[in-house]
Amino acid sequence: MRALLLVSLAVAALSRPMMEKTTGNHCDICTPAISQYEIKAVPMMRAVVEIVPDWGTCLDSYRGYVCYVNWGDDSYAANTTQVLWPQQLVHTYTSPGLYNITAYYCAFKHHSCYSCSECSNIVYVESDN
Repeated sequence: MRALLLVSLAVAALSRPMMEKTTGNHCDICTPAISQYEIKAVPMMRAVVEIVPDWGTCLDSYRGYVCYVNWGDDSYAANTTQVLWPQQLVHTYTSPGLYNITAYYCAFKHHSCYSCSECSNIVYVESDN
């Protein structure tokens, strides 16, 4: 049985220590929006995250984005791009179970100055046996 449970869609910042959010005027940055997303379990003990971003508060001339995923099993993935572009990330799990997957689409200036939109799902990853 494959179960998908939509948990939330909210604007948030990453909590990973290497990407601590900086506050103050020196970190004036836009926030891209997530217009569509899908987070689901797929065969072979894998999960996929697909995100279609929107400009949000960013101008079309802004450069510097990252799509970051917490796979819910202490694994992380990130794709960086200079332009706003759809992203697809896939992860293989070592054991079946429920996983809370959270994905972020962020604008960034450097590792400590970014602004993100967030989407999440809890998925059930099945063994293929």
